[in-house]
Amino acid sequence: MLLLCLHKVNAQHTTATASANIISVVGTSKEAELNFGKFSSNKQPGEITVTPFNQIIVHGGVTTGKDVRAVEAASFRVYGSTNDHVISLPQECMIVREDGQEAMLICSFNIHSAADPATPYDTQKVSIGATLKVNPNQVPGVYIPSQPFEVMINYN
Repeated sequence: MLLLCLHKVNAQHTTATASANIISVVGTSKEAELNFGKFSSNKQPGEITVTPFNQIIVHGGVTTGKDVRAVEAASFRVYGSTNDHVISLPQECMIVREDGQEAMLICSFNIHSAADPATPYDTQKVSIGATLKVNPNQVPGVYIPSQPFEVMINYN
């Protein structure tokens, strides 16, 4: 005996899609170090500010030489996803005289960043200036960082 059962089945179907978002490789390259140039100090405290635009501003007991070409803001490039990051700078850092213990404080870091239309990739040029606090009668010599200041790029 053969028994057939005809039963109508209702079925539904749908579709789904898959997607991915590939972003540019993220990276940085350093172009210049922060340099306050050559100067002398007297019995008054003073300050030298280097702006992100390589301008120098001097206050108090500091005298700069005629040749200020060595003055330079720190600069670097950020590649890839440049609209999706935040740059953090330290509050302050110290530079110390080579072969000595004398120090000066670097503070008031400031930043300027802009898209670089001359490059074919998503690139941003970042320039960093700061203020150097010069002590009265600062001992002459070459001053170097006790440790480099950290520029932190946090990607969102």
